[in-house]
Amino acid sequence: MSKSLFKIALLAVLTAATMNSCSKNAASQADGAAAPAESAVAASDKTDISTGDNRIIADFITNMYNEGLYWEEDWLLAHCTPKMLQIMKDNYDYDGEGYAFWILRTSSNDSSGGSVLSVTTDDGQWFNYRFTDGDYEGENRLKCYIENGNVWIDDYESVYDGALESYRQSEE
Repeated sequence: MSKSLFKIALLAVLTAATMNSCSKNAASQADGAAAPAESAVAASDKTDISTGDNRIIADFITNMYNEGLYWEEDWLLAHCTPKMLQIMKDNYDYDGEGYAFWILRTSSNDSSGGSVLSVTTDDGQWFNYRFTDGDYEGENRLKCYIENGNVWIDDYESVYDGALESYRQSEE
């Protein structure tokens, strides 16, 4: 009799877990939280960012972008690893030395204002942030971690640049 109760309890737990997972996916799709078609990571592969370090990093990215903190060299030095700083130096295409902080936006760098639309993660290391940049949308991925209470950006990838896509279409 105890084996039967164990099987029933196990079945109930698995059913509840499956239903919870399905309702979370349906809720995030209803909220429009799914990434755009250009995203390299499917919405179903996203990890919850509502708690813990993932929430801290998501809030950090939102604040970084919405407040334009990435424009300040002191901020970059305080939150970018040597690897990320080198990526920004390598993308700096002006005379002299500097950091290409604009890689954290779209190629429409002349626009004013923008904000983060969503932040998601697929593995708790890479964080995709969708954002507006003037009249364009963009999406980037940042590899981030927390060490001694400080969020560090260690790597970067551009996923979608609406300004660049618009330019390419106008050239055709």
